[in-house]
Amino acid sequence: MSERPAIDAWIADFVARESAPGAVEDWVGRVAAATLAANPDIDDDPALARAVAETVRAQWLAFLADLADPAGHRLVRPAAEIAAELARRRYPATALFQVYRIAQQAVWDYATTVTASAGGYDVDPAEVLVLFWSRASAWLDASVEASVEVFQDEQDRVRQGADAQRLDVVREILGGAGGDPKELSARLGGHPLSGFNTALLLHTEDFEAIPELAAAAHELARVAGVRPLIAHPGGRDLWSWLGTRQPPDLASLAAAAPWLAQRKVSVAVGTPAEGLAGFRLSHHEAQEAQRVAFLATRPAPVTLFADVELLTLLTASPEAARRFVARTLGPLADPAETPTRLRQTLSALLASGSVDEAATRLSVHKNTVRYRVNQAEELLGRRAYDAPTETELALRYYDAFLASE
Repeated sequence: MSERPAIDAWIADFVARESAPGAVEDWVGRVAAATLAANPDIDDDPALARAVAETVRAQWLAFLADLADPAGHRLVRPAAEIAAELARRRYPATALFQVYRIAQQAVWDYATTVTASAGGYDVDPAEVLVLFWSRASAWLDASVEASVEVFQDEQDRVRQGADAQRLDVVREILGGAGGDPKELSARLGGHPLSGFNTALLLHTEDFEAIPELAAAAHELARVAGVRPLIAHPGGRDLWSWLGTRQPPDLASLAAAAPWLAQRKVSVAVGTPAEGLAGFRLSHHEAQEAQRVAFLATRPAPVTLFADVELLTLLTASPEAARRFVARTLGPLADPAETPTRLRQTLSALLASGSVDEAATRLSVHKNTVRYRVNQAEELLGRRAYDAPTETELALRYYDAFLASE
C-alpha cells in the first residue's frame, strides 16, 4: 500500500484522463508530427511514418500503465519493430536517437503543464512534476537502451547476404545515383533498367502474412509476364519493380485484388516509366499511392497511382481538402442514407458521362438515375455539369476518406 494517498489519487485520475482515446490521439498527433518534421526521410516513407505513430501510441499507453502500476520497463513491440526497420532500411543510428530526442522534448514540454493538473489535490505541484519527470526520464532511457540493442542486432544481421547488397544498389538508384545502367543492372542480378520499370510497394498488417509478400510480388510479375526485382526494406513491407520493354497492362495487376485480399496483402503501384529516372519516379508515385491507401476509410488491395493521382494532391492538406469537399458538395456531404445514394448516383454519372451507363453501373432504371440527379442538383444548388471536375473530385475524396466517419 502506498503511504501517499493524495499522490496516488492524482496519478489515478491523471492516467484515466490521459488514457481516453481523444487524449491519446492528441498526444500521438503532436509527437508524431514533430518527430516526422525533424526526420523528413522517414516522413517520405509512408510505411515508416505510420510506424512512428504506432510507436508513439504504444509507448505512451505503456508509460501511463506503468505510472499507475509500476512493473518495470518493457520495450513495446512497435518500438522494437521500428528500431529494426530503421536498421533494415540502412538508416544510421543517429536517426533512432533523433526519434527519441524529439519524444523526450515532447515529454518535457508536456511535463511543464502537468503541475496544473495537481490543483484540487493535497499535493505539492513540485512533487508532482518531479515524480512525473523522473519516471518519464527513466522510461525513455530504458526505451533508448533497449531500442539501440534491437537496432544493432538487426544491423549486424542485415549486413550479411545478397538481399542487403541488392537493397544497397536500389537505395543508390533511389538516392539519385547515375552511373552506367548496364553496370547497375548487373549488380541487381540482371534486372533491366533501360526499358520501362513499374514500381510496386507491397504491405501487410498481419505479421503472420509477411511470407506472402514475396509470393505476391512473384504472382504480380507472373501476370505481367516478367521476373520481378525484389528488395526487402524489412518487416511488413516489400519493394518490387517490373522491368518491361513496353508499359505493362496495369488493369491486369488490379484484377489480382481478390488473390491479394485473400492473403492479407495490399499493393500500391506507380506508373511505368523509362530509364533510371523512371525507376525512381515510379517508386515515388507508388509511395504516394500507398499514402492514399493508408488514409482511406476502406483500403483496397490494389491502389494504382494513375487512379488516385488527383487525390494525392488533396491529401497533402487534409484540412483544406475537407473544406473543399464541404464547399463543393454542401448538403450532399451529409452521411445520411438519401444523400449517400445521391452521391453514388452522381459519381456514376460523372464517371461514365452517360445516364444509360450510370444506370447499368448502378443496376437501376435510367429514369431513377435522372430523378436522383435532379435531387442531387437541388442540394448542390447547381447543375451537375456546371463544375464536373470539382464535383467528381469532391465525391471521390468523400468516398475514399470521409464516407464511414
